[in-house]
Amino acid sequence: MTFPDGHRESARFPYPWVYLDGEQNDPWSDTNLKNANYGDVTLRFPPPGTDTSTYPPLIQYILKHTNAEGFTNLQPCPPSHG
Repeated sequence: MTFPDGHRESARFPYPWVYLDGEQNDPWSDTNLKNANYGDVTLRFPPPGTDTSTYPPLIQYILKHTNAEGFTNLQPCPPSHG
């Protein structure tokens, strides 16, 4: 993720993204990785009751700004002055 001040951060989700509905809905399946028209990949939330306070700050931020459908909605970055 790139922030308004230009710095970048990355973090790995500390839980697996499970797709119980099969390979056809798993965006990282062999089939879908080859499909240029697959569509949006939505966030998979951790299991209910998980203590997310131990997660990396970036993951906490993403979870906080993601709606129930799995879409992350962030405020627009302020214009850069430079």
